[in-house]
Amino acid sequence: MFIQPIDYFLLVCSFLAALSTSYVAWDQFRNNPEPNVMRAGFVLVTLYMGPIGLLLYVLADKEPHPGTHETFVHPLWKQGVGSTIHCVAGRRDGNHPGGSDYALLGLPMGIDLIIEYLAGFPSGFLFFSRYL
Repeated sequence: MFIQPIDYFLLVCSFLAALSTSYVAWDQFRNNPEPNVMRAGFVLVTLYMGPIGLLLYVLADKEPHPGTHETFVHPLWKQGVGSTIHCVAGRRDGNHPGGSDYALLGLPMGIDLIIEYLAGFPSGFLFFSRYL
């Protein structure tokens, strides 16, 4: 039941995130020659960021013409975006479940950060590094 105006805002944001993620996933796995790890990374980040993730994908990773991907992603800022996407997707994949679980335990923030890092690092390492 929608009571507050923020409820409508969140509904629109969720809808836009779902549309953005659907497009990025479709385009990544159908038209992009990158390794699977980067495909998954852009899909996960778009799921978290919605239209902003879609914008990052289009500006930094979506090749304008078939066969031009290496030339398109050659500028340093695009390589930086790709590296950041890779790291954010890997760490966030493990941190998200850990952060919500440990917050419920009422641990101090320092301990919570350490546990989140220890949970996120193996997840990111095992999932995202095996494709390198």
